[in-house]
Amino acid sequence: MYAVETPLMRLETPMKRALKYLILASLAAAAVWGGYAYYRKSRILVVQTVSPRRGSITVFVEETGRIRLSRWQTVCAATQGMAGEVLVEVGDRVAPGQTIVEMDDAQLVERIAQARATIAEIAAIELERARHRITSPFAGIVLEKMVRGSVWLAPGTPVVKIGDPETVEAEVDILTDDLHRLSHSGEAVVYGRALAGREIEAKVIRVHPEAFTRLSSLGIEQQRVKVVLSLAGGSAGLLPGMSVEVKIRSTRADGALLVPEKSVFSRKGSHCVFGLDSGRLGIRKITKGLSDGESVQVLGGVSESDVLVLSPDNDMEEGAEAEAAAADGRD
Repeated sequence: MYAVETPLMRLETPMKRALKYLILASLAAAAVWGGYAYYRKSRILVVQTVSPRRGSITVFVEETGRIRLSRWQTVCAATQGMAGEVLVEVGDRVAPGQTIVEMDDAQLVERIAQARATIAEIAAIELERARHRITSPFAGIVLEKMVRGSVWLAPGTPVVKIGDPETVEAEVDILTDDLHRLSHSGEAVVYGRALAGREIEAKVIRVHPEAFTRLSSLGIEQQRVKVVLSLAGGSAGLLPGMSVEVKIRSTRADGALLVPEKSVFSRKGSHCVFGLDSGRLGIRKITKGLSDGESVQVLGGVSESDVLVLSPDNDMEEGAEAEAAAADGRD
């Protein structure tokens, strides 16, 4: 039995074809649009952003310094003679007038015993005996011992070095180019490994009146001048000769408009930042003020309401599409 094609069936075939083509075209358009949307989305940069803020910024002159004692003295023999054993060791504390070493004065004693000396002569011999006794000039600690055993001492021979541990101070060699940057207050901070993470307030008490030349680690001649600082709170366990880091206050600005240092880059000789506005990146030229290594003072070019790229990449271009990264919920 054969099927008979009716006129109605012949009319349905073109309609089905049209419907099929319409469906395929719709699917193709959806695929193209989806691909374009994905491509466009993949081209949009996701950036960390930050806004300028008001705050204080302080700039320091920083150098490595060393600890020293402001009060110390090398004790020397006042006369000639044979010295006995030195009675102190390095690290010993000594009191004012404490005997450090006795020099042989047997001949002087014999002179007094044998001679029919006048009172004046006896007084002169006793004074000479006193010079044979070497004593500490002040309370302190023995830093160095130069004489050991019984030796002949000539006048002026160094015997021991004594320092007052309560007179700890820091000394640092500052570049002469940085001298004009030091603030009149002389405020400073001393820190470093010797202080195990602690910081000590300090103050400039003396700037030496003469500069000197020193070679840098790169072999470059530098003009420097010595600066001495007092330390708040005493010695804080610091010993003479220890290395410390010294930051001397230079300039401070309060209520300054600040942006992170890493947001700023150079472009054609100008300081710039990337701003994010309406989904597009734009280069903003700024006028840079103080910088402390973490923040930069901005004197012009941006405002507190601006949104800036926190850390721009080298391949970022002006006009590129971008969006701010979602906050991670951390403070």
